[in-house]
Parts: sequence; structure tokens; C-alpha cells
Amino acid sequence: MGKIFAKTEDLAGNIKELINVKFDSVKLTVAEKSSKIVSNVISAIIVVLAVTFFVVFFSVALAYFLGELLNNTWAGFLIISGMYLIMALIMRLVKERAIRIPIMNSILSQFFKEDEDDEEN
Repeated sequence: MGKIFAKTEDLAGNIKELINVKFDSVKLTVAEKSSKIVSNVISAIIVVLAVTFFVVFFSVALAYFLGELLNNTWAGFLIISGMYLIMALIMRLVKERAIRIPIMNSILSQFFKEDEDDEEN
């Protein structure tokens, strides 16, 4: 009878240890995936800022260039702002397809990437 209790205690100890190891594994997996997502977001923000500065300075230069060609500076800026208005309207029409769905797919693929690798093994 004592051996049964001893084996039961060992089994309970092993189960507790297995649960703790599994819990730690889940925490590490969540931390790893979260860090990948955060690093992707931070790098995307940096790229967006760099592209934004480029677009702003390029737009001003292009507006002045068009203004020189038309001999009217305000006309160059008006043309460039009209282009931005048209781009904004187009983006408004295709925002679901062009922005939300690709971002959602990217985040989901990052999150479930390793899960698919585990299932294949």
C-alpha cells in the first residue's frame, strides 16, 4: 500500500512538473511571437516615417518645379494637392482590400507561423 502512495505522489509530482514546463513553454512562445510582432511594427513605423519625409520634401520640390514651369507657384502646389486628394479618395475606396486585409494577414501569419511548422513535424 505504501508503494502505491509513493508512486501516486511521484506521478502527481511529475504531472505538476509537466504542467509547469508546458506553462513556461507557452509563456516563452507568446513572448517570442509578441516580440516579433512589436519589432515588425517598430520597423514599419520607421520605414513609414522615412517615406513620409521623402514624400513631403519631394512634393514640395515638385510643386516648386511645376510652379516654375507654369510661372505660378500656387498652381504647382494646387496640382500636387489635387493629386493627393485623388490618391486619398482612391485609398478610401480600396482601404479594405489594400490596407486592412494585408495587415491582418501579416499579423496572423506571424502569430501562427510556428504552429503550422509544429503540426507538420
